[in-house]
Amino acid sequence: MMRRWWIPIAVLLLLGGAAAAILHGRRAPQWTTRSPAALAELEKGFEAEMKYYGEDAREHYRRALALDPDFVIAKLRLLSATPAQDKDTRQRLIDELRKAHTAALRPRERLLVEYFLARADKENARADKLLSAYLDDHPTDPFALSIRCGQAWTRGDFAEAEACNKRLLDVDPNWVQAQNQLGYLAMGQGHFAEAERLFRTYLFIAPDQANPHDSLGELLTVVGRYPEAEHELEEAARIKPNFCAAWSHLILLHLVAGELDPARATLARVQDTGSCPADFIRAQSCRLAAWTGLESRDYAAAWAAASACGEKPGDLSVMAYRVALLAGQGEVGARLLAAAQQEIEYPEKDRTNEAVVAHMAGLQELQKGDAAAAAKLFAKADQGLEYWSDGVAILKLFNRLDLAAALRGAGRTAEAQRITAEVAAVNASFAGRFADAPPRPR
Repeated sequence: MMRRWWIPIAVLLLLGGAAAAILHGRRAPQWTTRSPAALAELEKGFEAEMKYYGEDAREHYRRALALDPDFVIAKLRLLSATPAQDKDTRQRLIDELRKAHTAALRPRERLLVEYFLARADKENARADKLLSAYLDDHPTDPFALSIRCGQAWTRGDFAEAEACNKRLLDVDPNWVQAQNQLGYLAMGQGHFAEAERLFRTYLFIAPDQANPHDSLGELLTVVGRYPEAEHELEEAARIKPNFCAAWSHLILLHLVAGELDPARATLARVQDTGSCPADFIRAQSCRLAAWTGLESRDYAAAWAAASACGEKPGDLSVMAYRVALLAGQGEVGARLLAAAQQEIEYPEKDRTNEAVVAHMAGLQELQKGDAAAAAKLFAKADQGLEYWSDGVAILKLFNRLDLAAALRGAGRTAEAQRITAEVAAVNASFAGRFADAPPRPR
């Protein structure tokens, strides 16, 4: 499971993992609480998080806090599991954590709270110092190792991230999120056969969980094995009907494959079952409407659909930008680009965010007719984008086709042909369907 279609102006899974490790209660010592029942709820929350069952985890953490309102780690985990858009709840929990008496906590608890607050205050050097000091004394603590692995991923040190996650599995073979991360690390670097092997190992380890099927389904979508991807994503949704990521990936699969009716039918199924919240339904409806306009080359209709969701419609931000340019909404496109540029530094400078901005700026230059400038920007974006998940990977594929178009426009035909062939080697169907996707000079 790697979240968010079209890019993450903040990549939630990885930044969340770096900000505060996903906890695993079975390996943990006693946590500081006066209530055995609260402790039991906390450990159930750990189990749910390890499976990526976010709503289940939140409910367990809420119950833990109802049983012990001063349970500091339950507050931390509820905070980390609370969606970013629920700003009031997050701020309340942060304020309560700032008032917590960390001196009374065990060393691991104190690290997790102080590390999180340092990161929240953008005191990243202090956070790193806290983590390093703790790992010097506790080198096999899986909670601290998980944070370290997330740091390596965020800064793009893939060799270190791979070694760290392997060490994490050595320390705790049941920390299955590390197996998932290894699969995405291989996938991100374009090692698709290795990624499939790792995801299938994850599936063997945890066959009754939704996420292994979901992760494998994302990979199969990226490489164009659509029927197999559909099978895996449907299985994820069957195992856990409110596992909304699987529904999102299933809808995206149908859109990328040009299967608009199945995409609509999938969205209708989610609505009928009430499996996912209203904001999820709204976002998917906006995505579907925008793609419908793109498929028909009715860019005015596509923009009407995207703009109805607001100028920054959640994870449609980059799609909305493309649609705005295609529909001749240059002024709106400029505002969307400016908003993206402001987010590069939040919560800290991030190479993926920078790549997104370079991609958007490249589209702008391409439409203005400056193919050489566009090619430079698309090449920069390509360096910062990996095949992490279906959403990021689809953006990378689009960006590479845009790069090929810019190179052709600049008279660099051989390079353009090479890039197009490389896209086709990843997903021939995608390369064939979207070769003419870039906005044209106006």
